[in-house]
Amino acid sequence: MSETTSEPGGGESRDAAIASKAAVPRPTLVRHAAAWLSRVLDPLGLLQLSTLIAFAIVTVTSILLLHHETEDYFTPLSSYLASIKLAIPPAAIFLGTYVIAFVTGVALADVPRTVISFARNRFFQSWRMMIATLVISSAFVVYCAWTLLRSTPPAYEKMANLLLGGSSDDLTIVRDKIASIRVADPEFAARLTKVVEVFAERNAVNAGKRTLSGERARILVRALEADSEGDWGRHPLRLHALAEAYSMFGQSAQQNAGFVTLPAMEGITSPFAKAIDLYKQVSTSTSPLATDALRMSALMNSGNAYYYKHDYGGALETWRTAISFSGHPNLSPWSNVIAALVLLDRPQEAIKEGEAARVWAEQSGKALIETYPYAGVLEAMAFAKMQLGDSDGALADMATANALRDDALTQQNFALALIVSKRYEDAQEVLRKIAPPLDAQAIPDSKIARCVYLIWALATPNGSPSVRAANFAAFLGEHRSAQELSSTTSEGLRQLMRQVADTLPKSDYPCGSLGKIKAITSLLSAP
Repeated sequence: MSETTSEPGGGESRDAAIASKAAVPRPTLVRHAAAWLSRVLDPLGLLQLSTLIAFAIVTVTSILLLHHETEDYFTPLSSYLASIKLAIPPAAIFLGTYVIAFVTGVALADVPRTVISFARNRFFQSWRMMIATLVISSAFVVYCAWTLLRSTPPAYEKMANLLLGGSSDDLTIVRDKIASIRVADPEFAARLTKVVEVFAERNAVNAGKRTLSGERARILVRALEADSEGDWGRHPLRLHALAEAYSMFGQSAQQNAGFVTLPAMEGITSPFAKAIDLYKQVSTSTSPLATDALRMSALMNSGNAYYYKHDYGGALETWRTAISFSGHPNLSPWSNVIAALVLLDRPQEAIKEGEAARVWAEQSGKALIETYPYAGVLEAMAFAKMQLGDSDGALADMATANALRDDALTQQNFALALIVSKRYEDAQEVLRKIAPPLDAQAIPDSKIARCVYLIWALATPNGSPSVRAANFAAFLGEHRSAQELSSTTSEGLRQLMRQVADTLPKSDYPCGSLGKIKAITSLLSAP
């Protein structure tokens, strides 16, 4: 039943008013309703309502943009919105009042009344002003939507870059950043901590500070696989870390397979296939959370996974793609391309590629800015020169690399170059910066990469058979008693060296790649 409103007369009772309403003909009710709608929903009224709604939308999108563009990004959006207090700073009010008074000539005390009067009597009565406001508001909202959906939050990008570059500071800075995030979002901080653990493990293994552990790799895989719900399951950081964990798992499985060559052992490469697939998801992702640096890292590490599974052709192709990924040469994949050419026994091509990289780095100034990958270029060139018998050239390149990047892995490579040049005492001096040699009574340090003990054995060609045997056995991961080692004969040492020569190409990388360098494998020939 339709109703309309009527005002009762002065002395009219409630019953009379109701009777009066009921007496109004139905066509009259329709006319009253139409009149009311025409007054409220006329074009000007609709425009005024749209303008007010636009102001509300602009306010909300401004808040979302502020959350996206500041350090508050790591605060959950619900908590951030709950903490918002919309208040114009007093200084802004003070300044705005003076500006309006100066422009309009009204007294300061009359500014608020003037503003309200302008809004009511002019702005909300002007089609031109309101349409212009709607156009500007629409453009602003579109910009905000594009920024929120397509651009990377600056705070997140900074944190991701700290993570990817964490090898230079042992991930100390990014750990501090996560500690501050934990205050605002403990759950996200806990997830980031798992990611950092994977990167820390990989950095330690690559730098020769820690021996590859299958148990640790499996724990990391399980931890990341168990937490795959919601948006975090598709998050590029989780996918990248999980790929890295699978890559280390594949390395350890490959290493533990030892001398087994059964067809069933082909399944050992499945963790690498999983890692490559995950890396591809990151490198091809269109998510704003997959930063350029993160996608580049995924592409690089995809090549590393091919390298770890001994597919040097696949590694070479992937790294070549990565060189120009960002539109200009990149030294990190370039150094890996040179290394892949060495492993494919194409040393001449490797040196040519290395010289091109070196010249570009020096002329562009990158040699002194990106010292870590530039040192990698020099190291790869040094191994190529070893393949060709140019021990002096190899030593010069390796010494320069060590001067620029004095870490454990570079020190090991520098010691190898000194050994190939028969400068054994100098090689021993370099190795002492990493770890002392073993003797028959010493126990290998599990925190020291086993390759260090191999290099120690090569650096002491005239040492006693028991001392050399202790270091060779440590490289093989064999536990021998002091009596066994002390009783090592020359023939026993030769057998042990042949065992090392057979094992080296199958050992964990990067040490396993030494099995492709003729100048190194020749040192293991029986005396």
